[in-house]
Amino acid sequence: MNRFLKKNLILILVISVSFIAVCVLLVWTALEHSEMSKYSNEVSSLREKIQELIDKDPAPVEGNLALIQKDVDTYKAAAKRLEKVFSHPLTEALEQFVAKLEPVEGEKLTVDAFKEKFHEGWDAIDATNVAQQGIFYKEFQQQFKNWDQAMIQFRKLAESVITEPISDFRMDEIFLSSLGVPRTMEGKIDKLRLFMRDYRDKLVDMTEGKVTLQDDASYFSFDMEKQLYTPESIPKIAAQWDVIGDIVKRLTESGVGALTKFSKRSIEGEESGSYLIYHYSFEVTGKMEAIRKLAKLLDEGYKDSRFYIVRSIFLYATADPAEVLFQPEEKLDEAALLQQFQQQRSGMRPQSQRGGGMMMPQPGMRTRRSRGGNNMMMPGMMPGGQEQMTEEEMLAEMERRRQAEIEADKKRPFWERRGYGDTLVGAEQDCRAIIDVDYVVYNGN
Repeated sequence: MNRFLKKNLILILVISVSFIAVCVLLVWTALEHSEMSKYSNEVSSLREKIQELIDKDPAPVEGNLALIQKDVDTYKAAAKRLEKVFSHPLTEALEQFVAKLEPVEGEKLTVDAFKEKFHEGWDAIDATNVAQQGIFYKEFQQQFKNWDQAMIQFRKLAESVITEPISDFRMDEIFLSSLGVPRTMEGKIDKLRLFMRDYRDKLVDMTEGKVTLQDDASYFSFDMEKQLYTPESIPKIAAQWDVIGDIVKRLTESGVGALTKFSKRSIEGEESGSYLIYHYSFEVTGKMEAIRKLAKLLDEGYKDSRFYIVRSIFLYATADPAEVLFQPEEKLDEAALLQQFQQQRSGMRPQSQRGGGMMMPQPGMRTRRSRGGNNMMMPGMMPGGQEQMTEEEMLAEMERRRQAEIEADKKRPFWERRGYGDTLVGAEQDCRAIIDVDYVVYNGN
């Protein structure tokens, strides 16, 4: 044995070192494997946690939970404001109505709870059974102690919001429309025609002295007598008049001079996603500032839960102010002078004061071609109304005075001459505007 060891000492040393190295490597591998297994388990655990966070809506990180909640609250408030833009114009009146109601039994209701309770019974009745709907409506009112008092408050607010002439027999229909019930008018066309006539009369009275309604514009695109209407069209027509009334209200507030044309595309409206769009086109005349104000009033309709989109405005000048620069000096209109002379003889008011004919210079009047402040008595008349001149003498005297005024004007300094400093081009002029408007109603659930 000793002999074997002596002969193979080197081999034994090599094998011993190799064995020790193998053992060391095995231990090191085992430790590394254990470490890798630990990391692998941690990775799997983190993946599961990440997936759990992703599956949550929204996926929160603990440090961001407060910020996320703040964003949620902000979006809720913005959504509430946006909903109001597309809500019914009488929503605020309905909210105050419900807030004033006192139930016979139970606690006070919110607007949503009130609507839900009403529609539970109303929607269960056949829409054609008007009598049963009326019975349910009366029974529903009896569930509240002060329905009549709350309705007085609702009516007061409604009159300030809508332009429809509100009467006792229409009040219930208007109130039900704020709850989402279509205006059917019991399916009677006679009631529809009466509704349209009353509404038109209200709008005509509202514009009197403010906006001139010309031609067929005063009928607001509805032929109330000849056009045939069906019971199915009644809710759509009622909705149309509500919008038209609001447009006319904004017209009167804008200061435009006249409404010359008014048309709608259809009573149906056009569906676009979750929205229903009504198209209107109307023509007005007035100062540029009034037309700008009208566009602004339409644009701000969202503040009253009415959403308008002004698609286009085409502007046209009613007259070219530059033409005055190229007009020749006025010549004496003998026919107009003779007519005025005859009218003064007969004691009639001059034609110019009745809106027609040539306008003659009056005492204190300023025009582009005459200086103001000269109190010139009409030739042919003396104090007390005694006639002293014939027609021919009057014309000759007028021409003489006109020429004398022209010569005297030429002798004055240029800054004192007639017309000096008058605005000829660029002054505010009347315009004709054709305006296309979309009225948008949210039609979603």
